[in-house]
Amino acid sequence: KPPSGAHALVGGRSVLLAWQPKIGAEHYVVQVATSPDFGRTIENDRTDSTSWAPELRSGSGSQSPGFYGRGAAVDADNNTGNFTRTGHFRYRG
Repeated sequence: KPPSGAHALVGGRSVLLAWQPKIGAEHYVVQVATSPDFGRTIENDRTDSTSWAPELRSGSGSQSPGFYGRGAAVDADNNTGNFTRTGHFRYRG
């Protein structure tokens, strides 16, 4: 099962992706893309936290109808679990 409670907090010029802790997770993989199939991934990062702020550049959303985000837990053996349901958000940097 993926981490639960995944959501995006968008305010002003910032975005924060957050989720509930997953038992057994050593860290999390987080992705942001400009397409829902993640064929155009613009952020692919790892975090030890249950929240993460992508480094979206000013104007990066001006040509896009929005962004798509998802995350997955990674265990101590480096196995990546299922990704959360893809979330959609708009950002106007």
